[in-house]
This record gives sequence, structure tokens and C-alpha cells, in this order.
Amino acid sequence: MTKIFFIFIYKCELLAELIQADHPNFFIEKKSCSSDNWTGYVNSVSEKNRFVWAESPLVYRELADTGGRADLIGNYSDFAEYANLYYGKKLELGTKQVKQITEENLNFEKKLEAIKNDKIKEQKALRIAIFDAGSKNAYHFCNFLIAENLKLENGMALRLLGKDSEGLAMELFDTADTKLRTCSFSEDIEEIGDIDGIEIAVLFDKETDKSRSGILA
Repeated sequence: MTKIFFIFIYKCELLAELIQADHPNFFIEKKSCSSDNWTGYVNSVSEKNRFVWAESPLVYRELADTGGRADLIGNYSDFAEYANLYYGKKLELGTKQVKQITEENLNFEKKLEAIKNDKIKEQKALRIAIFDAGSKNAYHFCNFLIAENLKLENGMALRLLGKDSEGLAMELFDTADTKLRTCSFSEDIEEIGDIDGIEIAVLFDKETDKSRSGILA
């Protein structure tokens, strides 16, 4: 999402706060999502409320007597017209001031995101090494790890080893599962890395088609 969209978003927020200052029953609810998730989000909101919209920002109103259904207002220009018509409010800030506020908010959000990422890095994920990662057994086992509701507060870090392990690694990346903190692979089992850091090693018996797992001290 480009900076120009953030400017329109913050102009909407400033105008809404201006209305709220004189109308205590005017409640503001702000929702945000990443660019990757925007299309799905805006489509779900539009379908629920039976209107058509695609661009950002999206402004709509919900009235208590409509049973939760919302009415579409539109983008910032539509909201500015609505605010002036129904509430007699205009955003008097100049473009330079709005850009400055936008820049400050973006920098603040970046700092918060950096702090969040640092905290995640400090947490130790459960480190699992999976041998013969190109096998069907490994594929089914990893699907089990992803599909099951495992109680892993800090997630898991997978190390896939063996021939054709890259394919499984790519599939795991595509799942975007929140439990999966990291996933690395190597066709050379000698590149297992820090053995002392591995908490669980999973080995598959090709002859009996049974798996067995062991803990590495």
C-alpha cells in the first residue's frame, strides 16, 4: 500500500475525530489489514452489507436500528462530502500538515512493528529436524504438524534434511501457518547445523513404513 493511501486513511481518521468531538454518540471504529489481505477483507465486508467496493480506504456507517447492516459512504472524498453535508464539518488542515501527521504515524507504526518482531525473535521456537524430508512419510507428518491444533506458544522451527526436501519446504511456506516460525532445508544431512540446538529429531523407517522420533540431548 503506497503512502498516498495512508494519507487518505489518516485524513478520514482526523475528520471522524473532528465529528466525534461535537457528537459523543458518534463512535469511530478503525480496522486495518495488510495489502495482501485487502481484497479478501473488502469483499467480505461488501458481501455482508450488500454493497460493492474495492479501493482503500473504505468508509461506511452502521446505525443501531438497522440490525447491524452498514451503509456505504465511500472513499475520503465521499466521506468529506458526507461530513460537511450532515455535520457541517470540514478538515481545515493543509496538505503539508496532513503529510507530516501521516509520516509521524507511519514511523510510529514501523517502530511498533519492529518491537513486535524483536519480541518474537526472542521467543524460542520448538526446533524439529526431519530426516528423509522428501519421503511420503515426511510429507504426511508435516501436514499433521500444520493441520493439528498443537499447543505451541512460541511456534516451531523445522529443519528438513535429505533428497527432494526443497519441495516440502516450499509447500510449508505456502501454508503461511502461524505456528511455523522458520523452515529451512538441505539435501545434505551433514548440514544439520547446531545439533545441540535441536530438540526433536524425526526419523522414518523406509522398510517398514513406520516412523520413529527421538530426542537429541
